[in-house]
Amino acid sequence: MLFTPYVFYQGVMRNCTSRMRYLILLTFCFPILTHGQGFITIDTLTTIPTELTDKLNGQISSVVTVDFTGDSKLDYLVTMASEDKHNYEYLEYWITSEFELFKKKKKFNDGIQYYHFVNLDRDPEPEIFSAFGYEDGIDYGFFDLDLKLGKEELIFYFNPVIIEGNKYHWGYPWDIANLLTRNSNGTIQIQSSIEHTIVRDGNITFPEDQPFFPVIFFSGHSTQPYELTEIESRTWLTIEQLKMEAHNRR
Repeated sequence: MLFTPYVFYQGVMRNCTSRMRYLILLTFCFPILTHGQGFITIDTLTTIPTELTDKLNGQISSVVTVDFTGDSKLDYLVTMASEDKHNYEYLEYWITSEFELFKKKKKFNDGIQYYHFVNLDRDPEPEIFSAFGYEDGIDYGFFDLDLKLGKEELIFYFNPVIIEGNKYHWGYPWDIANLLTRNSNGTIQIQSSIEHTIVRDGNITFPEDQPFFPVIFFSGHSTQPYELTEIESRTWLTIEQLKMEAHNRR
């Protein structure tokens, strides 16, 4: 199965494809464990549907498809060409498979904006992994998508770490390939750590109601030579368990 993350870095879309392998482990005494789904496939359209050009005013820059409503039908993320003379900002429209407007977002060309869709709980709509910020600091977080209100609600912020060759490296968004998850008897679990001494600095968000940033593990290839040594152990936790640790652990 192939996935293509929806990536914006200083206004330039990057498409990168990585193959996910599924492993089923059957034992007599233990639960059935399989690798989780990971990031959901996002594809770039080469031909733009006329329903989109008729619905939206302005020049369409690009269109990608992804099922962000969880109904097994492909929806559309439409990036409009900037109408700002300085090319500073642009609009992104989220359009459902029925060509209904779900939400509109103003975005900026001078920042770091990466996000992926991934199913991490039992409701049909996916959650969002977001990496947003600037060179002096990036916020990494999971967000819940409210289909009724068309809003993204923060679940928690975290520290992203890439596991590569049994070593730990900081998970810069351009180095991340996939989220490490598994399906344990129908429950999605995330490989993570709540036993670490990583201290965040820089210009990032520190929510008042979240005193702790858990570590979330990813696959990928680090472009930085520095190895992290502050992680004491790894475990598998659900998104709900991690949210509880993030808000209650000190």
